[in-house]
Amino acid sequence: MKHKIIIAVIISFCFIALLNLKVNGQVQPAISTEKLRSCINYSVLSQRPLNQEEFKLFGKRGLNIAVKMRLSNECNSQVYYLTGYTIIGTGYRFFRKKGETEWQYSPPTRGRGGEPAAEFTGVAYTWLELPANSAVEYEIRDWNNLEEEHAFSVFIKENLEYKSIEIVSNVFQSSKMK
Repeated sequence: MKHKIIIAVIISFCFIALLNLKVNGQVQPAISTEKLRSCINYSVLSQRPLNQEEFKLFGKRGLNIAVKMRLSNECNSQVYYLTGYTIIGTGYRFFRKKGETEWQYSPPTRGRGGEPAAEFTGVAYTWLELPANSAVEYEIRDWNNLEEEHAFSVFIKENLEYKSIEIVSNVFQSSKMK
C-alpha cells in the first residue's frame, strides 16, 4: 500500500512538472498562441462624437470621437489583458491613409521594446483577468480623419508568467460626424 501511495505522489509531481515546463526560463503556455488568438476577439462596435465635457478633456490632444470596443474571451479558460488601472485595454493605435498598406502607430515605440508590451510596464499598468466565455466593453478616444483607416491593439496573457501576445482589432474608418 505504501508503494502505491509513493508511486502516485511521484506521478503527481511529474505531471505538475510537465504542466510547468520551462524552455529558456519561460513558462510555456498550456495552449498555443494560434489557439489563443483564435478564441480572443477584439472588435470595434461603434463610434460617436465626443460630448462637450469629453471634448474639454480630450479635444486639446486632437481626440474628437469615442470608439466603443469589445474584448471577448471565447476560450475555455481565463486570460489576462493589459490595462492602465481601468477596464480599458492597453495597446497601440494603428492608422494609415486609405489605400495604403503600411501602418503607422502610436505610441511610436512599437516593436522597439523586445518582448511584446515591454514598454507598458511599471506602476501605471496592470493585468486584469477576463474570465472564460466573457467580454468587456469600453470606449477609446480617437481622432476622426475621413482619409484614414484605424485599428487598436491590446495585449493578452494566458497566465501572468507567460509572454504576452498582441491582438489587433478589426480595421475601421471614421464616420462623418455631425
